[in-house]
Amino acid sequence: MSLDFSRADKRAFVLGIALVTACSAVYAAPTSAAAAGAMEPTALDRDTARTLIQQGDEKLKRGDTLGALEAYRRGDSIMRVPTTAIEVAKLELGEDNLVGALEAFRRAANHPVAAREPAPFSRARADARAVLAALDARIPRLTIELSGAAFDVEPTISLDGEPSDKTREIAVNPGDHVIIVTAPGYTEARRTVHLDEGERATVSLALRLIPASGSAPLAAPEGTSFWPLAVAGFALAGAGAISGGVTGGISLKDAAELEAGCPEFACSTDYEATLSRSITLAHVATGSFIAAGVGAVLGITGLALSIGAEEEEEEEAPPTSSLTVAPMLGLGNGAVFGIALAWRPTRPQRN
Repeated sequence: MSLDFSRADKRAFVLGIALVTACSAVYAAPTSAAAAGAMEPTALDRDTARTLIQQGDEKLKRGDTLGALEAYRRGDSIMRVPTTAIEVAKLELGEDNLVGALEAFRRAANHPVAAREPAPFSRARADARAVLAALDARIPRLTIELSGAAFDVEPTISLDGEPSDKTREIAVNPGDHVIIVTAPGYTEARRTVHLDEGERATVSLALRLIPASGSAPLAAPEGTSFWPLAVAGFALAGAGAISGGVTGGISLKDAAELEAGCPEFACSTDYEATLSRSITLAHVATGSFIAAGVGAVLGITGLALSIGAEEEEEEEAPPTSSLTVAPMLGLGNGAVFGIALAWRPTRPQRN
């Protein structure tokens, strides 16, 4: 079978083949170049990485370890070879960044072996593999457990300000770590946890729905409750002040009457009862004011203690107090007036 082409048909056919070939070359060239670039740094890349490593060496000599680490990181991101990775790992380890050091050591240890590779590559790979197991055992692991959210709600978890998840153990550095969980329609859940080297910990956080009104109800600060000592102390101070004022006023009134009826301190028997009552009430007033001062001290002490008191266990209700104030009347040579205080701690009845 043979095909018969005219001159115009042949020209069109050849032109079409050329166009397809040219297009294929245009699209294939960048792909090949990108693949080659991913495998092997260019000469310009090597020069840049070499400059960064030299800068890191100079900063390390000056004691600027953080500056050196940043330069080494940038150089390693270009070269991606065992020698640069292990230098990054050593500096990360010096900065107590165990997680970063482990990642860099793994990158050096797992670098593919190439034919006729430089001897430093082989040494760096072997050195990294020698420390991996011991370093991995030093790194703490944290697991986050959540509860309280509806099945169709996807909470947002933040660990030390970075996004996290709850589906796996998380490798973290030793020290304090802040976990924050948020979700639409729920109050924020927050927890701070401290982990030592090699420690495994599970942190459970519960999300709570925001009330329908859109604002969370006001609540007293956790661990704070007014102690009965504060209530009784301030009540005693108030009662003492009232009692002292009343009895002191009566005593002063009697004293004025005695001063008018007893010239030159000579009193007849008619003023004997008034004199006795004035003296007695003066003593009562003095005692009342002393009691008021003691009550004020007790009240302030109780208030200070209540601020730092730990929260009662959930199954035990906090104690309450009842204060009884009653007038007091004493009979003898003279009448004695005052106020009697009675404080009784009570607890709610259990069902």
